[in-house]
Amino acid sequence: MTIRIMTYNILYGGVGRESLICDVVRAIAPDIAVFTEVTAAKSFDAIAAAVGPHRARGGGPAAREYPVIVSRWPIVRSDRHGPPWAPQKWIEATTQPFGGSPLTVHGVHLAPQLLWPFELWRRAEVRHLLKRLRATAETAHVVVATSMR
Repeated sequence: MTIRIMTYNILYGGVGRESLICDVVRAIAPDIAVFTEVTAAKSFDAIAAAVGPHRARGGGPAAREYPVIVSRWPIVRSDRHGPPWAPQKWIEATTQPFGGSPLTVHGVHLAPQLLWPFELWRRAEVRHLLKRLRATAETAHVVVATSMR
C-alpha cells in the first residue's frame, strides 16, 4: 500500500492565502498532511478540507500556533507530546488506512532559530522525540518535522 504524506508550514496560519495553500495541497493529494503554524481554526478549515475530515491538534490550550495532522482516514488515537519544557508542543496521531495497518504520524515543529545555541535546543528536542519513539517501537511510525528556517 502506498501512502502519500506531506508537511506544510503554513506560516502565520495561512490567513489570506487559504486558496493558494489549498491549490498546493490538492495538487499533491496527500492521504495525511501535517500542517505547522496553524493559528486560526476558521481559516484552517478550508485548508484541512483539501485533505480529509479527520484531524488531531497539537499545542496546549494557550498555544498561539500549533501543529495539526489531517487525514482522509480515521484517526483512532491521538496524543500531544513534546520536550519537558513544552510537553504539548507536538501531535501524534494513529490513523487506520482503509484496508491497511495502523500508522502513527508525529507532527513535530522544531525550534526555528538560526543562532547556534538553538541547535543545542533542537538537539534536545530530537533526543526527547527519539526516546518516545523507542518506547513505542512496536508500531509503524512516520516523523514529519518542520522548522521555520
